Amino acid sequence: MAPCVGGRNIMGAPPTWFLRKMMNKKPEILIVTPTLNQSRYLKACITSVLSQDYENKKYIILDGGSTDGSVDIIKQYSGRLEYYDSRKGESQSEAIARGFASGKGEILCWLNSDDIFLPNALACVGNYFSRHPSADVLVGASIIIDSEGKAVRNEKREAVFNPGTNQSFMDLLYDGCSGFNQPATFWRRTVYERVGGIDTTLNFSMDYDLYLKMAKHKKFSRIAAFLACFRIHKETKTTRLNDVREKEDKIIAQRYGKLSVLPTWLKTYLLFCRWKRRFLFWRMRFLLETGILNMPTGFGRFVE
Repeated sequence: MAPCVGGRNIMGAPPTWFLRKMMNKKPEILIVTPTLNQSRYLKACITSVLSQDYENKKYIILDGGSTDGSVDIIKQYSGRLEYYDSRKGESQSEAIARGFASGKGEILCWLNSDDIFLPNALACVGNYFSRHPSADVLVGASIIIDSEGKAVRNEKREAVFNPGTNQSFMDLLYDGCSGFNQPATFWRRTVYERVGGIDTTLNFSMDYDLYLKMAKHKKFSRIAAFLACFRIHKETKTTRLNDVREKEDKIIAQRYGKLSVLPTWLKTYLLFCRWKRRFLFWRMRFLLETGILNMPTGFGRFVE
């Protein structure tokens, strides 16, 4: 141990109190919300971020030229935002990429304007990354909700949720993106920049593409905590643009899986996974239209 005089370290090494403070310092988390004509859900999204009990956060909202009053809602919170603007014609993936490039933050995430964080989500994420410096990507669990903010239930009257996974690259390639709900996934800026960021030519499966690129470097970590609510409704891209998703999924499969040279059994498996994912979305639509029940006890404090 280095000698100290009058409480000061005379050998140049940081004192114990400083080391303890640095060890307890939580990483800065940057959240980017792209939005376009989502005024119905936007306020709940914004407040779910700003109400997080985590001081070291930065929040950027980028609007794509909304005409439904979304910009007026954003302006109500302008004093608590790192930055916001509205650019007509900018795609979702372009907005996300621009937000990450212009904002500061060691840990990154984007939260679509129809989704919400659950209480203490950022504290869980910050604690995990500070205690696991080798972790690059963290995946949490998420609750599936409907347009009214009610938890979607299955035929057994159980709330539908996604527990998250700690998949490898090959797991992601074979199983698709079904193990992830995007708002409950966080990653370090270093790995994001290492893989070249988001592919702005993709407008639907850019999250799946990004996960595959990051999974090539390291297996994902999983935290057993609910971090977000993923909203399914009739206007969301998840339910109305299956054809676009299938087209982009095929591009990704060819990009990473070299689908044309894969053995027949593996091609069949990948096609099955694609069918399974499409069936899941069909089933979710059915639950939304005919099987939505009251929110289960305990979820009322999470959503509006």
